[in-house]
Amino acid sequence: MYAQVTIQIIIIGQIRPLRNKNDTTFEFFNEIVILLSTYSVMCFSSWIPDEDVKFRIGYALVLVIAGHLLVNFSLVLKQTFVAFRQKYCATCCRCKSKAPKTKKKVKSAKAGKNSVKQGKDSEKEVLPGQAEVQG
Repeated sequence: MYAQVTIQIIIIGQIRPLRNKNDTTFEFFNEIVILLSTYSVMCFSSWIPDEDVKFRIGYALVLVIAGHLLVNFSLVLKQTFVAFRQKYCATCCRCKSKAPKTKKKVKSAKAGKNSVKQGKDSEKEVLPGQAEVQG
C-alpha cells in the first residue's frame, strides 16, 4: 500500500494527469495526507511499546485528518458558491447592468451577402445580453 501511494504521488507530480493546476495540487495534497495517515497507523502496532506515545500519535493523526477534512470541505463550499453565483448572476438583471460592457463583432446574414457583392466585410457590434443571429 505504501508503494502504491508513493507511486501515485510520483505520477501526479511528474505527469500531471489533471487539466487544472489547482486540481493537480489538490490531488497531490490528498495523496500526501493518505501517505501520512497510513504511516502513522503503523505506530499503533507492538512496534512502539509506550502507550503514551501511541496516544500522542493518535491525536496527531486526528488533527491531520481534521485538517484534511476542513480543507476538502472549504474547497467544495467555495466551488459550490462560485457555481451558484455564476448561475444566479446569469439570470439576475442587476448583475448584467453592472457588468462591463464589451463589444463583440458579429457578421450579420445580410452583411455577408452584401460583402461578396461589394467586396468588403460589413460587421455590426453586439453588446452582451443582445441576441446574436447567424445566418
